Amino acid sequence: MVRWISGIGILVVAVIAWFMLRPSGSEGPKGPMAGPGAPGMAAPPAVSVIVAAATPFTETMRLTGSIVANESVDVVSEIAGRVVKIGFAEGGRVTKGQLLVKLWDADLQARLAKAERQLRLDEDRLKRVAALKPVDGVSAQDLDVATATAEMRRAEIDELKAQISRTELRAPFSGRVGIRTVSEGAVIAPQTRITTLQDDAGVKVDLSVPERVATIVRPGTTLHVALRGMEGTRRATITAVDPGLRSDTRTLRVRARLADASGVVPGMFADVELTLDAVAKAIMIPSEAVVQDINGATVFLVQDGKAVKTPVELGGRTDTHVRVMHGVKAGDTVITTGLLFVKKNMPVKVRP
Repeated sequence: MVRWISGIGILVVAVIAWFMLRPSGSEGPKGPMAGPGAPGMAAPPAVSVIVAAATPFTETMRLTGSIVANESVDVVSEIAGRVVKIGFAEGGRVTKGQLLVKLWDADLQARLAKAERQLRLDEDRLKRVAALKPVDGVSAQDLDVATATAEMRRAEIDELKAQISRTELRAPFSGRVGIRTVSEGAVIAPQTRITTLQDDAGVKVDLSVPERVATIVRPGTTLHVALRGMEGTRRATITAVDPGLRSDTRTLRVRARLADASGVVPGMFADVELTLDAVAKAIMIPSEAVVQDINGATVFLVQDGKAVKTPVELGGRTDTHVRVMHGVKAGDTVITTGLLFVKKNMPVKVRP
């Protein structure tokens, strides 16, 4: 028991002596900001920087379009009938007004011949009645009946000619026809598609632009079009714009005419580049220099050897850079790498 009490006393005396004799400044650094180079202190993070400069910048938007023919139509029959003649070669060129398909019309031709002969008789009777009227050989009513009969016969002939014209399918414009789907002797129904006709002398580009740039596009605007499977780009000029946005997609339909249609096939996909803005002096920084959070976009500038967090307003982009509208000026030093280790007002070391 005496030994145990003596041991406790010695331990208490040793602890008191240690607290009385330890140096007052031995607590050491409390964090990495205590000063560089001190024992146990973290060195400033090394970062890469760029010096912001004003450079020319053209903001563009990439869209997807589709090539369409200048004019395109499905050749269909308005009436049922039997095909007696095909007047075009598959894949060949036709001219406006050329007969493409003829349907059987012998019955209509017979009725037309009958009506024309009857018209001649009606006109002869009208002449006789008209000659007798001045001498009161016929009544005014007889003259009116003869006149109406001749006019009705002419109307009947016009109706038959219209019906016969519907048996003749002619090209509404010059162009190239496609593959036909019927043969001579086939009996077709109304609205049967016989072939397609496209005016390939000029082609158009149809595309849709988002709502935010709808006020920029207008007739006369120039587009740059890259066709998939073909090298280079071609110029196109906007010729028409829909008067309003589509309510389901909030996009505006635009049509442009391609300046060079050589080798272009309707239906091809087109990658379209629309120029939104051209600035002679824009502040461009690498995209990786921007930090996005719930408060918006920020960058870190190096000022007096420290990282200064600065909110920025961004504009257009390229594949690698972004335009800074406000927050960075020419000559500012912007940190581009090492952002994970940088905090507000922290000393930093710029890599050579």
